[in-house]
Amino acid sequence: MAIKIPSMLFSLCLLIVLTGCSDKNGTSTYREHEVNDDAYIMLKGTDLYMKEHESDIEKVDSNVREDTIHYRDEHRGLMYINGDDDLYSYKDGEKKRIAKQVSASRIPYLLSFDESTLAYLTDENNQLYVIFDESKPRKVRSDIVQYRLSIDGKRLFYINENMDLYIFTKDSGEEKIASKVVNFQESEGGTRLLISTDDGELYIRDLEKTENVHLHADSHDYGGFQVDDSGHYSYLADYQGDIGELYSLSAENEPVRVASDVLDYEMKEDSYIYLNGNQQLLMKQMEDQKSDLLAEGVVDFFILNDDIYYLDETQAMYKVKDSGVPEEIAPNVMMDSSSRLCWSIVDDKIIYLSANHSLILDGKKIADDVTGFVSYVDHVVYNTEDGQIKSVSVHDTDELQTFDHADSYTRIYYGNQLVYSKTLSLADIDGIWGVEGTEEEKLDGYGEEYGPYFFEIITGADRNMGYLVMYDEEEELVLELNIEDSDSEYITVITDVEDTSFMFKKVSEQDLDFIFDGDESDPLPLYKTTVDELEQYYEQYQLAYF
Repeated sequence: MAIKIPSMLFSLCLLIVLTGCSDKNGTSTYREHEVNDDAYIMLKGTDLYMKEHESDIEKVDSNVREDTIHYRDEHRGLMYINGDDDLYSYKDGEKKRIAKQVSASRIPYLLSFDESTLAYLTDENNQLYVIFDESKPRKVRSDIVQYRLSIDGKRLFYINENMDLYIFTKDSGEEKIASKVVNFQESEGGTRLLISTDDGELYIRDLEKTENVHLHADSHDYGGFQVDDSGHYSYLADYQGDIGELYSLSAENEPVRVASDVLDYEMKEDSYIYLNGNQQLLMKQMEDQKSDLLAEGVVDFFILNDDIYYLDETQAMYKVKDSGVPEEIAPNVMMDSSSRLCWSIVDDKIIYLSANHSLILDGKKIADDVTGFVSYVDHVVYNTEDGQIKSVSVHDTDELQTFDHADSYTRIYYGNQLVYSKTLSLADIDGIWGVEGTEEEKLDGYGEEYGPYFFEIITGADRNMGYLVMYDEEEELVLELNIEDSDSEYITVITDVEDTSFMFKKVSEQDLDFIFDGDESDPLPLYKTTVDELEQYYEQYQLAYF
């Protein structure tokens, strides 16, 4: 792991612990956190707030792009980009603009894992800048198509439009290291760089040396590569569906097949741990010809702190002891709809969500009706079906705290981990809504093109169903609505008319977008109004109301 990117969209594992209901693989970090900042980051629409420890809630800024927010746990502050595409930092009640017109690209800025280095792109010809140790920005190069920071923040890697790969350092500046490059990957410890070129070749570069060493492997298999810091390289190839062949190789040597029918694998010191198509979990030493069977009926596995864990088809979790014998550590672990594990391990304590939505910490039930949780250093923060957010110390389960008025926010993060997202119901958008536009526009064919002039949304006995009344100049049409899907911003509804569905986007308390056929590029803007305005409008223009 080399970088920190804006975390609220790109969920890199930034913490020393694993997050409940998160990606399965543990990742070793560059440094461990010893102090829990206990920081909550909250959003009300595009308004950004923060609360730390016992302090009061602070409003940070308005018109903030959620996908660019990142909590800096080393600096106990925030970074974010606003609606004007300006990059800001925030700490101790003060905000500071770092750059103007930052690129609207998928990754507009990066932080190294130790937060010592910041790199960002601006809209002007994709100009790349870098800041080492909070010094002044240094202009690097324009026309950048890809860039990354090393784990320790000492190196900036980037590719320009000519497909040249460069390294930029604080002391040495820029150095070109390869041409015709389509991708590159840093090893786990940051000592080597794997380089893929457009002619299908792969190279490895020791970052303490000056030459690129050719590897005898097809770069089409690049995506499955794992590179360690001892010179071992492995990859999956020859895919048939989700199953491939596992190969290992070293510089200037031909690839060697390790195993067949492999679904997933990890490198662990001098061995391979892999799951095959028969749901067998196996271990093979790099120099051995035979694999050792660890377990059968396995559906997923991960490695954390050099320990092997797996989940079997009964949804029980096991830890493989040094003797190679599995030990059950958690029964009945929930798996979510994305087939990801709902668990965490903190200070060797297993925390998991059971299939019946109970939160279990070190064998003790903490709460029922839990919908999700996150863990950070020494705390577990969870939310319940009734919308409450609570936190508990892993060392003292009686130390329970509640986050008040969670439902007044659209989203709440604990550090960089999403812990609460408000789900809209029809009750959140009910009332009378008018079509934006002048009266002349509406009377001059506007209504004929778009339909009714006014909409009324009525909540039924169930918050997930209701009615849509559409008023135009000739009739009143009533549709029954049922929510098919919703989040903190959108509601998708199906109607009692066959094959008819549409979306609402809640822009604000006073503005609503009516979206047809999922096409957000051409919404029908609505504004919140009253029954009095509706009646006056139809009376003024002598239209048929009801």
